[in-house]
Amino acid sequence: RLTTLEEVIQVADIMTIHTPLLPETRNMISMPQFKMMKPSAVLVNVARGGIVNEDDLYQALKEKVIAGAAFDVWCEEPLCENEKKLLELENLVTTPHLGASTVEAQERVAVEIAESVIKYLRDNEIVNAINAPRGKLDPITAQYLPLAERLGMAAAQLNGQRPIDNLEVSFNGELADKNTRMLNLSILIGIMKSMVGQGNANIVNVEALAKSKGIVVKESKNSNAVVYDSTIGVRIETKGDVFDLVGTIVAHEPRLVGINGFRFEIPMSGGMLLARYRDTPGIIGKVGKVLGDNGVNIAMMSVGRDAPMGTAVMALSVDNPISTEVLKLVDEASGFEDSKYVFIE
Repeated sequence: RLTTLEEVIQVADIMTIHTPLLPETRNMISMPQFKMMKPSAVLVNVARGGIVNEDDLYQALKEKVIAGAAFDVWCEEPLCENEKKLLELENLVTTPHLGASTVEAQERVAVEIAESVIKYLRDNEIVNAINAPRGKLDPITAQYLPLAERLGMAAAQLNGQRPIDNLEVSFNGELADKNTRMLNLSILIGIMKSMVGQGNANIVNVEALAKSKGIVVKESKNSNAVVYDSTIGVRIETKGDVFDLVGTIVAHEPRLVGINGFRFEIPMSGGMLLARYRDTPGIIGKVGKVLGDNGVNIAMMSVGRDAPMGTAVMALSVDNPISTEVLKLVDEASGFEDSKYVFIE
């Protein structure tokens, strides 16, 4: 929890410093602060020399005001004669401040950073990260990452900006036996991009963003696959609505293969029109005519239904954006019970 420096000093058993050296932080820890600490406290400074007053540190350690300290930074590096008295203290642990302090070290660090970026972009392998999942992705899992993000994006767009009450993710088939953490994060990225903007959600911050919206992933796995080798399901529940999407990979391409129990197959890229309606003759023709009259080209169409002349879901892949006005014309001509235009980057 966020609190004051004074409170931290008073209650900390081990206090570590990680702040830049600024005019307001110079001598931030001096004798008044040492006297506020527990006698059993240990102070660790791995930030910058000068944040802790070194004369007061020497006195506090020598007089056992605090139990001990550990430092790798000093006001002067290497230590000046006045500072060397600190090395005589048995309750002070010191280590050299060597990180990138030489030209050779700086060059090596730059090379390692470049190699890490290449491994992520080329091999989907995250190394040396402190705030992201690490390790090499299973090749099967890696090919489903774009699908996972697009499912999250589509589900969030169907939901609009309404608060998400429940988020369930299911992995079926081969994926059920894999580590799916990165897939869960990709789904969250897709959802949060639709909610907070394309450039504001990434692998590092997406869990915190989702938590701020009250969104937590509930995961289930089933190794049995009926039709496809693997599928990912994303179910969003909100007040009055449920959006249950299923996707898979076909010929290395993300496909949407179902929504709310209706099965079909359509590419998950570009513009998509998803609509529920009563299955009657002539509906498909009416939809095609209105879209054609308004310059919208249909790239692919797929229909799923529960029974002949029953309820059906139409999924269209389109080459041109569908405006709100055109969508209204489609609804009026076709009698759609519900329709949504979704665009996947």
